Amino acid sequence: DTFDLQALFEAQYVKSTVQAHGTMEIRKSRVNDAMALVSTESVFFTSKAAVAAIGKLRWQVLLAILATLYLYRGIEQSILSPYGKSGEVKEFSKYRLTALELRGGGSVDDVSGP
Repeated sequence: DTFDLQALFEAQYVKSTVQAHGTMEIRKSRVNDAMALVSTESVFFTSKAAVAAIGKLRWQVLLAILATLYLYRGIEQSILSPYGKSGEVKEFSKYRLTALELRGGGSVDDVSGP
């Protein structure tokens, strides 16, 4: 039986990082504590600005308001898209389609009728 020292170290490393109060837990707690102490505007000068900003209450509220507005506008547009403000279907009788060229590559001037 051979003693595998590398496997022992790997097992100990995994155990220390995954356990509560392990290496990863301590690092996460230090980052969270540091981000709680900094001002809201300074989070944009970090390497992960978007992630840092989402952790601040002011930006969470702003994003929630924007999401609500976009949701409202999206629902409003999906309900009213084929209709006007009065609820009636819009008619487009003033537009005319003009072909620039034919599918077969022929000239539009060669067409004799509708």
